[in-house]
Amino acid sequence: MTAVWVPDAGSEALRDLVREREAAKQDQLRVRHRLSKFLLRSDQRPTAGLKAWTQLYMAWARQSRFEQADQESTRLDYLHEAEYMTERVLRLEQAIAEAVKLASPELQEVIRDLQALRGIAQISAVTIDNFPHVSGKPFILAIADFQAPASMTWSREGLRGYLYGEGAQEA
Repeated sequence: MTAVWVPDAGSEALRDLVREREAAKQDQLRVRHRLSKFLLRSDQRPTAGLKAWTQLYMAWARQSRFEQADQESTRLDYLHEAEYMTERVLRLEQAIAEAVKLASPELQEVIRDLQALRGIAQISAVTIDNFPHVSGKPFILAIADFQAPASMTWSREGLRGYLYGEGAQEA
C-alpha cells in the first residue's frame, strides 16, 4: 500500500490561487510580447541599454506616440493591458502571501523548509508542486559541502533542472 496525501480544502484553495497566478503570468507574458512586437513593427525602439519591462521602459512606452489615430489607440490598449496584468500578478502574489499565513501549520512548515534553500522564495516554495514534471513525484534533497571551490557549479544545474524542468525528458 502506498501512502498518499489528500489535500484539505484550504490546501486545495491555495493550489487554485497558485494556478491562477501561473495563468496570470502567462497572460502577462503574452501581452508584453504583443506590445513589444507592435512597437517594433512600427519602428519604435527604446534607447540602447534600456532594459525591457522596467519602470523606465514602461515610461518610454507611455511617451511613445503615433501619428495614426488607430495605431495610437492600439498602443494605449496594449499599455493598459500590460499595466493591468502587472497589477493582477501583484494582487495574486499578495493573496498567496496572505493565504500562506492562514495555511495549516504543516503546510507553513513545508514552505519555510523549502525557503531555506538558496534561491527559493515564498512564491517558488508554494508553487513547486504545480510544475508538471515535479507534481506527484517525491522531493529529494542532496546535501553537499559547498566549501569546496566551484561546488555550486556542480549542483546548480541539477537543482535548476529539478525545479524548472530544464533538460527534463518526458518519461
